[in-house]
Amino acid sequence: MSKDFSKSIAIGLTMVLVGLSIGFSVINSYAQPIPKKDNGGAGYLTFQSVCTTCHDETRPKNYTGTASWGEVINQMKGFGAFITDDQAKEIEGYLQETYPRK
Repeated sequence: MSKDFSKSIAIGLTMVLVGLSIGFSVINSYAQPIPKKDNGGAGYLTFQSVCTTCHDETRPKNYTGTASWGEVINQMKGFGAFITDDQAKEIEGYLQETYPRK
């Protein structure tokens, strides 16, 4: 084999590996973790599968803002969270019951 051909193969393989790495990192950021435990019914499980993709599960407990849970959920949607209206209602209900907001 010529040097040019070997170099082309090496470059091609490197490009494939870089592409796979980028692809897997993008897909991984949207993967939903398996809930750790059922701590509050459907709302808790939905919270676990949607919210803990980006946040630690203790995040709501430590939240000091003034927004309602519905406003926080809408803000997360604005940041790109993939969440349906039904999921948002379940999560809001769970958060309001577990960490009441005025």
